[in-house]
Amino acid sequence: MSHYRFIQAQQEQYPVRLLCHVLGVVVGGYYAWQSWRTGTWAARWAM
Repeated sequence: MSHYRFIQAQQEQYPVRLLCHVLGVVVGGYYAWQSWRTGTWAARWAM
């Protein structure tokens, strides 16, 4: 499981910032990954 998937699975129980800090992940990187997964970035690239 990737760090980002772990954060996604645990975000209801712990703050995203805390999870990112503990795992050594940049918060912005997590949100960028989340945007990419939901198609926001993919839709922008298609334009």
